[in-house]
Amino acid sequence: MPQLNKKNREKLIDQRHQNTVNKHDKKLFPKNSLFVTAHPDDECMFYGPTIIKLIKNHVQVYILCFSSGVNDREKKVRKGELQSSCQHPGIDKNHVSVLDSPLFPDSIKTSWPVIDVATEIENYIFRNEIQTVYTFDEGGVSGLPNHISLYKAVRHLVHCSRVTSYCKFYCLKSVPPIQKYIFYGRECRGHIFAANNEGRLKIERAIQRHASQYVWFRKVYITFSVYTRRNVFFPLN
Repeated sequence: MPQLNKKNREKLIDQRHQNTVNKHDKKLFPKNSLFVTAHPDDECMFYGPTIIKLIKNHVQVYILCFSSGVNDREKKVRKGELQSSCQHPGIDKNHVSVLDSPLFPDSIKTSWPVIDVATEIENYIFRNEIQTVYTFDEGGVSGLPNHISLYKAVRHLVHCSRVTSYCKFYCLKSVPPIQKYIFYGRECRGHIFAANNEGRLKIERAIQRHASQYVWFRKVYITFSVYTRRNVFFPLN
C-alpha cells in the first residue's frame, strides 16, 4: 500500500474525525438546547464554556430565566442586561425568556414550588422542540434555594414527564469552594465543555454586560472561577 503524503494523511484523519462526529453529533450537539437559570447572569457566570461550544457547533441555544430582580426598576434593568449579554456570544434575542412570576421571587432564602417550575420548563420544551436541557445539580453551585429548585423541577420531569422520551437532561456539577476558585485539576468523569482563551474572553465580556451586577467580586470570579473555564455535566436520564 503506497504511503500517504502529509496532506493526504491529514485529509484522511479529518474525514475519519468527521465520520465519528456525524455519528454522535445529534447526541452531543442537538438542534435546540435549553439552559434553565434562576437569575440574569447565571447563563454566563456558570454555563459560559458550554454555551460557546454549542453555538460554535451550530446549536440553537435558548435561555429560560425564572426571575430578574426584587422591584420593577431592577427587573427592567436586568432584563435588558440579559438580552445584551446573551447576544454577545450569539444567542438569538427571541430565544431568551424571563418569567418573573410571583411564584418565583428573586430571593436567597426562598425555594420555588417544584411542580410549578416543572410545568413551566415542560411547556417551554414542547413549544420550542428542545432536545437537551442544562441546569443546576442538587448543590446549585452556590447552594442558593432558587438554583436548587430548578434541579428538583427537572428531576421531577425526568420521573413524571413524557418529554424524557426525546429530551435529555443534564446537571452542572457543583464543586467545593477550594476547587471552585483555586484548584483546576482535571475532571475525568461526566460531559465536559472547556473554554479556550478566546472563549474565556467572550465569557468575560458577556458578564460585563450585566453592568448593574459587575462589582469587584465578579471581577475576581472571572479571573479565578473554574466555571469560566470548564463545565462538567452529569445526565439525569
